[in-house]
Amino acid sequence: MSALGWFHTATALVALASGAAVLLRRKGTLWHRRIGWTYVVSMILLNVTALMIYRLFGHFGPSHIAALVSLVTVLGGIVTAVRLELVAGAFAEVATRVPGARFW
Repeated sequence: MSALGWFHTATALVALASGAAVLLRRKGTLWHRRIGWTYVVSMILLNVTALMIYRLFGHFGPSHIAALVSLVTVLGGIVTAVRLELVAGAFAEVATRVPGARFW
C-alpha cells in the first residue's frame, strides 16, 4: 500500500473513533466540540485523499462520487453547527445583558 493509502486508512480510523466519541459525549461541552472538530478535519482529509486514489478503477468512479457527497454533507453540517452556535451565543448575550431579562 502506498503512503497515500496508509494516510487514507489512518484518517478513516480517526474519523470512526472520533465520530463514535462525539456521539457519546454530552452536547455543548468543550470535549464534545474538540472531538467534533477532530472528526470534521479527519473526514475532510479522508475525502480529499479518496479523491486522489484511482487504483481501483483507473478513472473517476463511484467511490469518488461518494467522497464528494460526503464532503458536501460534512461542510453543510459545519455551516449549520457554526450558525446555531452563533445564534445561541447571541440569545445568551441578550438574555444576560438586557436589564430585567430572565435567563433560565
